[in-house]
Amino acid sequence: MKAEYPGEYIHMIIAEIPTLKDGKTILFISVDNYSRYAFSDAVLSPLSFEKLCGHLDKMMDKLGADHPGVIPTFILAFGEELQFRLKAYYTERARFIFNVPEANSIAKPVADDLFKSISKRFKN
Repeated sequence: MKAEYPGEYIHMIIAEIPTLKDGKTILFISVDNYSRYAFSDAVLSPLSFEKLCGHLDKMMDKLGADHPGVIPTFILAFGEELQFRLKAYYTERARFIFNVPEANSIAKPVADDLFKSISKRFKN
């Protein structure tokens, strides 16, 4: 899937990472297929519908401000059990595809680079 304009396809993965202060957190890594712009956000584990919607709403606000009229398709590598709630909640504002290989194809390399960068900072 190749995007023709910004915000058309957003590939999303999550990583559960430990923190010293809060315990386990969920890191959302969401990457625009067109520009490779990455949106990220973190919430306390466990993942919930409300936490996911909070992240989606922030992205949609940014996309709407930068690219009015775009209805994004989110390609997710997680949350398939939430698909019907998401589709109902975001009717006519967003679409959702649950496809792990497709989501990973764009978002995982960005996540890998992010974690390498963080790792380097801690080593120095």
